[in-house]
Amino acid sequence: MNAKNETSNEPKAKPDDLRAEYTALCQFYGQVIGFRFTAATIYFAGIAFIMQSGLSNSKLFLMMLFSIGMWVVEVRNRGIYYILGARAVQIERDHWGYKDKTAYHPLFQRMFRPDDLASEHAPKPTPDPVRLLWFYIPKPPQWVARLLSHTMGFDLVYLGIIGFSIWHLGLRDVLIRLF
Repeated sequence: MNAKNETSNEPKAKPDDLRAEYTALCQFYGQVIGFRFTAATIYFAGIAFIMQSGLSNSKLFLMMLFSIGMWVVEVRNRGIYYILGARAVQIERDHWGYKDKTAYHPLFQRMFRPDDLASEHAPKPTPDPVRLLWFYIPKPPQWVARLLSHTMGFDLVYLGIIGFSIWHLGLRDVLIRLF
């Protein structure tokens, strides 16, 4: 149990309530992930629709605005994704007692791999193996694992189209002078 709950005036969390909350977190977490990919699909369809008959300055500007808007939605979804994960990790660690040797066994602690769980009894797990084209990397370096994420992919797509639009609108000179 969490020492904080034992010494504070807050009521102790009931196991059934925690199970229900954890189940709801898992479901909502899955919905947020599904929405991230649905939003990306809508984005690709929207960009294809805008570009279907060539590019003009007005279409480039519309692409840039659409990309910025969709990227904001993605960043917000990412924030929700991490908030849900943090609460699930808190339940796994503080209420269910997954610490020390079992720290990285539960689902969310395994996915998020929080640094504060690492100890001499439970070293932080290595990144998952990666298959890249015909290469198999059984233990990729941390920086490679960070680059090969859905979050990085979404950022590259949205920011790439924003950069493409800025470049072709001729705003690159304005931005260079500003920065």
